[in-house]
Formats: sequence, C-alpha cells, structure tokens
Amino acid sequence: MKKSVPASDDGATRESRSILDNLRRLVRGLHLYARHCETHLGLSAAQLFALRKIHERGTVSLGELSAATLTDLSSVSVVAERLRKRGLLVRRRSLEDRRRIELSLSPAGLDLIKRSPDALQERLVRSLKGMPVRRRRALERDLGRLLKDAGLAAQSALPFFEDLP
Repeated sequence: MKKSVPASDDGATRESRSILDNLRRLVRGLHLYARHCETHLGLSAAQLFALRKIHERGTVSLGELSAATLTDLSSVSVVAERLRKRGLLVRRRSLEDRRRIELSLSPAGLDLIKRSPDALQERLVRSLKGMPVRRRRALERDLGRLLKDAGLAAQSALPFFEDLP
C-alpha cells in the first residue's frame, strides 16, 4: 500500500526544486558570463564590472569603486591592482588631496570597454534595486538563512568567480 504524502510536503518539494533550479540558473548564467569574459576579453567578469563602473564615473577612489560594485574594499583592491598591472587602469594621487588615490581607465581600458558586453552583475544589481524594499529585505533574510543552514554563511563574499583559476 502506498504511503500518502500530505499536500504540504508535495508543495514544499515542488517549491524547493524550483528554488534550486533558479539558483542553478543563476550560477550557470554567472559561470557562462565569466567564461565569455575570460575567453573573449581576457579578464574576469569582476574585472569587467569594475572597469565599467570606473568608466561610468570617470575617476574614482578605491572606496568609491567598492561602493559602486557592492564589493568589500579588500576584494576590489585586488581587482583594481590586476587591472593596473594589465595596463587597463591608471592609478594616481589626487591633485586636490594627496592622500587620495584615484583610478581611471587607460586608453587600453577604454578600448576594451567599447567592445565589451554589459556587465551581468549590473543587471542583477538593477533588478535588486528595483524590488520593493520589503521583498528585497525578505530575499536578503531568506538567502542568509539558506546559506547559514547549508553551512556557507562564513564563506568570503568574493566577486563572482574572481577566486577561481
């Protein structure tokens, strides 16, 4: 005799599968985008995102770039240094405040931006900012709980795929 499963369990299973499928689509999309950036542009998706943010603003400090990319300062500093070493970014002291380091695109960085796709991260940020506050806070809370329950809450939040070889 078949065991009957309460309807709520069927719903929980269906919803859980749908959530996992959506997470898989997100991770796969980010992975494919990262691979495209690496293959066609020779840089990471995080590096392209940072370049696009610098291009939008003209000149930025590391702190401003960190805020613009919604990434912690130490991570964005590593990304900026890699871009500088590749000759895509210029780093110089501000004329107004000698303590401030300013970042801007080099001619090579500007050329790369002109032939690059829009940043997937920017589309995600735009979507999140467009959500009603209540939904955005619920998503933040629920994702935090999901990560905590999965034992992933303590993981560093590095830029997407920046830590991969």
